[in-house]
Amino acid sequence: MKRQFLFFMLFMVLLFPVYGENSDIDQPDEMSMIKEIYETESPEIRRELIEGYFKRDDISRQGVLYVYRISMATLHELEDYDAVERMLPDYFLALEERDPIDKAQAANEAAYILAESLKYTKEAISWGEKALEYFLSVKGAPRGVDPGQWEDIKIEFEAGIRDTIGYAYYRDMNDEKALPWLEQAVSLNPADANIRYHHGLVLERLGRTQEAWESFLYARYYAFFESSDIERALSRLEGKQAGDWQSVAVKNKIKAEAEQVMRKEALQGEIKRQPAPKFELTDLDGNTVAVSDYCGRVCLIDFWATWCGPCQQEMPILQSFYEAFHSKGVEILAVSVDGPDTWEKVPGFIRDKKISFPVFLDQAGTAAAYGVQTIPALFVLDRKGNIRFVHNGFEPGLYKKLYFQAQYLLNEE
Repeated sequence: MKRQFLFFMLFMVLLFPVYGENSDIDQPDEMSMIKEIYETESPEIRRELIEGYFKRDDISRQGVLYVYRISMATLHELEDYDAVERMLPDYFLALEERDPIDKAQAANEAAYILAESLKYTKEAISWGEKALEYFLSVKGAPRGVDPGQWEDIKIEFEAGIRDTIGYAYYRDMNDEKALPWLEQAVSLNPADANIRYHHGLVLERLGRTQEAWESFLYARYYAFFESSDIERALSRLEGKQAGDWQSVAVKNKIKAEAEQVMRKEALQGEIKRQPAPKFELTDLDGNTVAVSDYCGRVCLIDFWATWCGPCQQEMPILQSFYEAFHSKGVEILAVSVDGPDTWEKVPGFIRDKKISFPVFLDQAGTAAAYGVQTIPALFVLDRKGNIRFVHNGFEPGLYKKLYFQAQYLLNEE
């Protein structure tokens, strides 16, 4: 399974220049080039653009770090593990003055990618151990991370690193060393589908079939969407199960447990009810819409921009959610915070992404009224127009959380 990594710097974008916080990427053409690299879908073309970027002699330190990270993901996509191994010394030289958390993220990603090649498994173990060393040296919440949220993030992060090391040992055919690392990861973050899947792989190879089957079942239900890797693993073991009422009972128990955990996680972010600021905006077809028009429906208000990379990751998820829940009483309103220089890109973006929910240009200060400082920013309103949940930045598990939050609000009296 391809893992989605925790990237603090890529999952949300500070809403500048509106709020006055800027990047140290001073050259507009450099920012434009990085944006082009990020948005290019073809990994082959993206790689050529990256090579062109590094030939420039006016690149910024922050820009270099962004592009190295994109380069790592691109080489992973191309399965060019030799190139990943070659780039790491230069990458970590660029990271030399960064916080330990940045180094931990990069080392963990490098370790996981190298573990997928059978050629560099020992290097993967070494990078994983470096990631853990960097992580354990972190004192307090990193810059830009809410200290109140850091404890939960820290647990998830550490679990991911221990999972990486365990997976690297598994790929190195050393199951006895892999198992303790993966057991630690499961203990820290039992609701992570990747960790459960890797744990199952090791148990399966150790001949602990029943435990492996149960671990794969946890992976199936925590993944939420069907994963071909998990389903193949389960199919290998299904024939070894009795298929009696006890097996069915185990499946039902694990499914119910997973749903309970996911529901609890989704709902624990509920905030004290507060009336959503009222607004009237004009959509791209010229229709004037007020938020009060949607009383009686659960309403998601999303602030985004065409130039925001995390917003581009979020939009397809919102579209899928809209298709599944619109008929059940859920509405999505997408409010673009693009400025005059990029307004004209909004219709094309919506068309290319096949977005069917209403989209508006924020020409009335709506984002400021909602206190938006980072994008994407998603506000979940109940049927009486009260804000109940807020999602700042992009998170890979967004659909799962919205699923349980929408059900919860739709079932309210």
